[in-house]
Amino acid sequence: MKHNIASNITKQAFADALKQAVEKKPLSKITVTELVDICGFNRKTFYYHFDSVYALVHWILEQEAIQAMRQYDLLLDLEDVILFLVDYVQKNPYIRYCILDAYGRAEIKNFFISDLKEAVGAAVGYYAKDLAVPEDYVTFLIGFYTEALAGYLVDFVRLVNEKKVHDDKKHVHYLTVTLRVTAQAALKQFSEDVEHG
Repeated sequence: MKHNIASNITKQAFADALKQAVEKKPLSKITVTELVDICGFNRKTFYYHFDSVYALVHWILEQEAIQAMRQYDLLLDLEDVILFLVDYVQKNPYIRYCILDAYGRAEIKNFFISDLKEAVGAAVGYYAKDLAVPEDYVTFLIGFYTEALAGYLVDFVRLVNEKKVHDDKKHVHYLTVTLRVTAQAALKQFSEDVEHG
């Protein structure tokens, strides 16, 4: 137990160092040496906890955002989940800096994918529950919508950062309505195609 607490304190120190460093330079230019200098640990300590700077980014996102998302009913609160993610990114400038960095953008998109997959899966599964739709098509739709939402959110954050989007809630509503309506229509059409063989 004491080891876990000490380990989390060390990881948080590296997380704070990364947040500080990313305000000054792109994520791809930040080195482990810089992080250990900021927080006073050695490289060996960093590599004991993380394989890379990107693994540290993943840990930060896991601790801060994914834990908070578990409070939502993913089926009922898809719009709230997406609003939470948008708000989280806006309140954490290091994420915006990561999105503006080519390497960080892929990492943030992967974060969105892992966060959204369960919520999208719950929604698509609910829409498909009374339809004669093969499981592989449901899986396809979950992957398709998760990838689309994650890509849109990365671009959305970039647009917000450039001050080209001013109404987050409206855009998130557009996303969820589009997902709901098109997923239901696609599943219904596929079900009808199966019935008419």
